[in-house]
Amino acid sequence: MEISKLDLLHKEPIFLFGIGHLKVPTLNDIRHAGKSYDTYMGMLNIEDLDLADKIGVPLNGRDRFHYIIQIPDLRAFYEELFRFFFLEDLVFQPVGSMWISMGEKGCVGTINEENFPDVVNAILICNHLEPKKATPMKFFNEKARRIYEKIQSGKKAMQASKHSSGTSIADLVSAVAANSPSYNLFNIWDLTIYQLYDQFAQLNQRIGFDISSMRWAAYSTEKFDLSGWYRPKQKKEE
Repeated sequence: MEISKLDLLHKEPIFLFGIGHLKVPTLNDIRHAGKSYDTYMGMLNIEDLDLADKIGVPLNGRDRFHYIIQIPDLRAFYEELFRFFFLEDLVFQPVGSMWISMGEKGCVGTINEENFPDVVNAILICNHLEPKKATPMKFFNEKARRIYEKIQSGKKAMQASKHSSGTSIADLVSAVAANSPSYNLFNIWDLTIYQLYDQFAQLNQRIGFDISSMRWAAYSTEKFDLSGWYRPKQKKEE
């Protein structure tokens, strides 16, 4: 599921056809949600094996969607999560195993087994996180599955270290408010989380450009790319 950057930079809810209207949370929304926001994002971004380990119930060959709907507490948690990120009220319907998006005029859409991965990725994208890549695994037998799960579980420490090294939202708010020519600690709270990350990246790029331009003006006779202050940096291929 692709969402344009123009839509992401705007504050209006993003309509996901057949699902509902996805809200990009503002800093005020996140502040009021408190630790719940971190929990929501952590659960959306967690690997399936780590989720099973955290809950204490084995996957037993189930995909994430069926795993969630078969555990009442986990299903209730995801219902709460969906209500935070969607404009509509999400109600789980046992018949058909789906969440129904209820708007003012009735059913707007559903979250079901087929579109669940798209919903998760859309929420991650709107919160300026990389979408999860679908890599379904097929095993010849149960022994092969157990070996795979054992190998994957060995990566937990490395993943935890990587996820804990990021800059906090509070630090980003402080940095943008201190360095932006227009945002400050009084008006920054209406920015969405995507807008915050975008403005931080733009400020960071502009500062880097200013330093490079001063160095070039003082010491270099080579050509200087004057579009560097606005042209997106190319991501390095892994």
